[in-house]
Amino acid sequence: MKRLLRVALLLTLLTPFAAPAEQAMRFGDIDIHYGAMLTAELQPEVARTYGIERSKSRGIATLAVLRKDAAGVVRPIKALLEVSAVTAVGAVTPLAIREIQENTVVYYIATFGVADGETLTFKVQIILDGAEAQIFEFKKTFFP
Repeated sequence: MKRLLRVALLLTLLTPFAAPAEQAMRFGDIDIHYGAMLTAELQPEVARTYGIERSKSRGIATLAVLRKDAAGVVRPIKALLEVSAVTAVGAVTPLAIREIQENTVVYYIATFGVADGETLTFKVQIILDGAEAQIFEFKKTFFP
């Protein structure tokens, strides 16, 4: 139970603070929760635990894929993710996704460089159980 609470806290800490509402996409019975922020906004102990450099010039994207089962219980599931960050001038950087699993909790993170005031568009492709890819994108502007 302690680990589940720690992971829930981590996901809360990784959610962008400026977001007026939770960020999520729904594809049928699948919800994808996502966000991006500067790694400098992470609590030092969280950054240390997960080996993340805290910096005003580094960002972190987080994604969690959840499925509601037949009993109506929402559970995290594994997925194949491809994420890239696109700058305003069209430069594309594929992000190295890192899967984090603690007990039954699964989520994905990726870190990347970012400039002050830069807006990135994150293009996300998710493949579940060999099904057709689900694609969406979101934007985030980074300010120190």
